[in-house]
Amino acid sequence: MFLVMNGTKDTKSKFASFGFAGKKHSKESNAKSSISIKQLYEEGNTRMGQTPHKTKEAKHRARLSSQMRHRYGITIEDYERMYLKQGAVCAICNLSCSKLVIDHDHVTLKVRGLLCHKCNFTLGAMNDSVANLKNAIKYLLKNNNK
Repeated sequence: MFLVMNGTKDTKSKFASFGFAGKKHSKESNAKSSISIKQLYEEGNTRMGQTPHKTKEAKHRARLSSQMRHRYGITIEDYERMYLKQGAVCAICNLSCSKLVIDHDHVTLKVRGLLCHKCNFTLGAMNDSVANLKNAIKYLLKNNNK
């Protein structure tokens, strides 16, 4: 690999500042200085100060909990309490749903409740605007064929 600068091939000087020039890597030198992928997998992230997960479900739950904490400031236990408090139904359409999404205010970042995907998408499409939703209701009532 080389870099073309001013019409000339430069194989060392430009790369030297990045630490690439003159370094030879071999399987033997890498094996001595690093740990194998298999060993990292078997250790289960303990090298990063994390505890290994016993099952795929535990790993999935830990990842979800981390995402919820980062995005919404709640734990998976908070989500489960909200889910049970709502009776496993969407807070808007009251339809039973096995997976409800977390609805939050995009300005204050406050969690408002759990919604089905359709209702959450609808709020987003209406820009979380009460006026837009009222106009949609008026439109539906005016053009209702029943």
